[in-house]
Amino acid sequence: MKMCIACGMPMTAIADYPLLDMSKNYCKHCAHKDGTMKTFDEKWHEVTLQYAQNHNVDNAVAKQTAYIILKKSTTTCLETQVVVDFLGNQNALR
Repeated sequence: MKMCIACGMPMTAIADYPLLDMSKNYCKHCAHKDGTMKTFDEKWHEVTLQYAQNHNVDNAVAKQTAYIILKKSTTTCLETQVVVDFLGNQNALR
């Protein structure tokens, strides 16, 4: 199972990928309509707005929280993907 390198979302179905392209390492939510990956700043802005709206908090608080969420999920995702890739490669060698 792949996880989005940008937000950490598990990508379990073809519909989770941008333009249904399973070769991408990021999800449809982290992609532009043309399938290219959004920048960290673009995603940070989106998550900030969503968080402020959903939790009825000040924009400064939402921005700081969004940053923490994205940094944590990205780091966790990359660590998990490295383990998954390593285990997959070990099984392929057997």
